[in-house]
Formats: sequence, C-alpha cells, structure tokens
Amino acid sequence: MHSRFSRRLFVAASAAGLIAPSLANAQQTPAPPASPLPSVREHLDLDYYTGPDADPQRHKLNLLVPPNASAERLAPVFAWFPGGAWATGSRRAETNVARRLANVGIATAAIDHRMSMNPFPETPQPRGVRHPAHINDCARATAWLIANAHQYNLDPNNVFIGGFSSGSHLAALMAMDPRYLAEVGVQRSQIRGAVPACGGFDLVRYYHNQVEEAGQAFADRHLMELGAFGSMEALVAASPNQYIAQSEIPMLVVSEGDTYIYNHWFEEEVAAANLQHLVSFRHFREHTHRSLFFELRDQEQSPVRDAIAGFINARRAA
Repeated sequence: MHSRFSRRLFVAASAAGLIAPSLANAQQTPAPPASPLPSVREHLDLDYYTGPDADPQRHKLNLLVPPNASAERLAPVFAWFPGGAWATGSRRAETNVARRLANVGIATAAIDHRMSMNPFPETPQPRGVRHPAHINDCARATAWLIANAHQYNLDPNNVFIGGFSSGSHLAALMAMDPRYLAEVGVQRSQIRGAVPACGGFDLVRYYHNQVEEAGQAFADRHLMELGAFGSMEALVAASPNQYIAQSEIPMLVVSEGDTYIYNHWFEEEVAAANLQHLVSFRHFREHTHRSLFFELRDQEQSPVRDAIAGFINARRAA
C-alpha cells in the first residue's frame, strides 16, 4: 500500500513541469492576446545552430531586448530554457516570459531545444532525442548569445542561465556540471548566475517515485529506454545534485507548492555541503506549478519575476 508521503510526492510530480500532463498543458496554453510590451525589441526565430545535423524547427531562439539597451548601455542577457518534460516545450510558449523580463531591463532569450518522445499519449509517438541532446542544445544557444552579444546590445560579461520545470533541471545541470559549457568553449566564469525555477535535482529519486506511483511502464516510457534519459546510469549522470562539490556558479532556486519537496531535498543537500553562500532559495508555496508559470508569463506585477530580476541585478558585473 502506498504511503501518504509517496502519494504526496506523486501529486507534486504530476502537477510539476518535470513530466506530467499538467506541465505540457501549462506550457501549451496560449497567452492572452496582447500587443508586445512598449518598445521591447523582438528578434524572433534566430538560428543558434546551423550544423549539418541542425533541426530547422528546434535550433532557434526568440530574443527580447530591453528598450533602453544600446552600444553604450549593454543589457544583461538571460538564457531561458523551456519547460515541457523534455518532450513538449517550445520557445514560443516561453516568449512572453522573456518579453516581460526584457521590459524590466533584462534581455532574455527563450531557447528551443530538441525534444524527447512525448510519454503522455497512449498511442505510440515518434522517438525523440535522449540526454544529453537537450542540454547540449541549451549550451550551444548560450554560447551563441555570448558570441553574438554586441550585435544585439547584450553584455557578454553579464550572462545568466535559467529555466522553468524541465528547463530548470537543464539550467541547474549546466551550472553544476562543467562539461556542457566546456564543450562549446564557454568558461563557467562567464556565467554570472543561474535561476532554476520549479524543477528537480535528483532524477534517480524521481524515477523510483514514478515507478511506485505511475507504474513501471510509464516511468520507463518517459525516462528510460524510449524516453528522455535511456538508462539508470544516465539518470545519475544527469542529476544536478551529483555535482554539488563542483559548484561554482551562484544560483537562485525557485519553487512553488507542487515542487517544493524536490527543492527542499536539494536545499538540505546544499546545507550539508555548506554552500548556502553560493545557492539561495525562494519558495513561493502559495503557488501551484501552473499558477507560478502563468504569473511569470501573463502578469504585469510578479513577485517571482521581481525575485529573478533582483538576483540578476545583484550579480551583475560592473
């Protein structure tokens, strides 16, 4: 018989952007019709990778630049990775998040990346990519932003990374495991900070919970042989908490009520490693996973956005 604690974990996972249908639904719900915010400069569908194996739909980003950015006043740049369970997200779903951050002075790129198989439909789905394809794409996009910063009045000395839900996992892993940035020629010292919002840090723990609560077939379809990671070894290697001892990039970890337990576990690990000076936490437990995303995307006033912008502005190099 499942324990109350286990059921609580599954409810959190199901509402979270890590794997559940609610994540995909939250990401795919269109934003209310609205004109672009005044004077924010929009550069849409920019190719960040054009190699022979480039995906013409996915290797793109939408870049939103503050109205006051200029060659004399370069804007900090925030690479924002999409949620969607590594399977259903898109830059378009995140563009209004980027637009609203640009309106408060932070140039933000809504990044697309190649996707894994969608695990939610009962009917067979086309097989997608597997880790590390998602994070390799996000690293490529980050390197492209640095290389092309001056073309868009961005400050290459003030680069930040972040993301929502599964994008949060990618941002945390990129910040903590040095391999992915190194592979695209970016030094960790070039990243001023990371903001993983509403994701998870221990994929092995998460997988075992899914087996218990959703069943072996779903857990494997989502995370294992047909899904985003492929094997238990890959889940271990892709878990950000495995790299706490290597952490160098400051992080602000954001959670809401549905994913609080995942972030709280990580908070305990950070405390055990005496890294509270490097990793800080903001818990918005009054929010659900969906409502926090909608606040970031749709609301003119947002305490969550204020926390993100405050972290970035405090970490900016002079």
